[in-house]
Amino acid sequence: DHGCKERWQVRWRDEQGRQRKKSFERKLDAQGFEAEIRKALKDGTYTDPSAGDVTLQVYAEAWAGRQTHDTASAERVAGMLRRHVYSAEGTPGRTPPGAPSIGDYPLRVLAKQPSIVQGWLAAIPLHPNSVRMVAATVTPIFTAAAEDGLIARNPLKASQVRLPKAVKTDVTAWSAEQVAAVAAALPARWSALAALGAAVGMRQGELFALAVDDLDFLRRNVHVAVQLKRVGGRVCF
Repeated sequence: DHGCKERWQVRWRDEQGRQRKKSFERKLDAQGFEAEIRKALKDGTYTDPSAGDVTLQVYAEAWAGRQTHDTASAERVAGMLRRHVYSAEGTPGRTPPGAPSIGDYPLRVLAKQPSIVQGWLAAIPLHPNSVRMVAATVTPIFTAAAEDGLIARNPLKASQVRLPKAVKTDVTAWSAEQVAAVAAALPARWSALAALGAAVGMRQGELFALAVDDLDFLRRNVHVAVQLKRVGGRVCF
């Protein structure tokens, strides 16, 4: 390579014994890289320098395909990634709501520059608790990439990346008068929803799926076994 732009070359064998190489313009940069590679191979933290070239979106889609989520959870994760992580069609670098996206970045760039991830988190146009949910969705993807050897660390775990503080709100139970008013305002076939919601504390989907056979009037028990969900635009049990 003498006379070319990148005159200094580092050669090494990875953990599988494969010959690898990387060229540099400056000797000092080559020496620094060689020292890093030697140290990583010695202490077991070696990652393939080219492995992290895959983008977050490409890896996340492959990761999602390997999960054992139920249909509703898989749809929720996919929707969150499409809306707040990936670029919208026709607007590279921007999510559908118009905030910065990180899906087009190579994993190695995000791992080396967690400031990009911090800027992305700060710009998500959601309530702080919802931003934390987005981060919780992306965290296992970065963790898997690190465990697969594509990146050295999860950028969401970097010290400079800070999630917004969780906002705790006090919940005030309805009074008996409010429950009665809501029950009276509902169509007769649905009026029991208000009483069940207030007395049993069931979730909305559980209330909608409840059948008469789930009520044990003799023992005064309610058996919560099924819930109604909207998955991919379809309502299902």
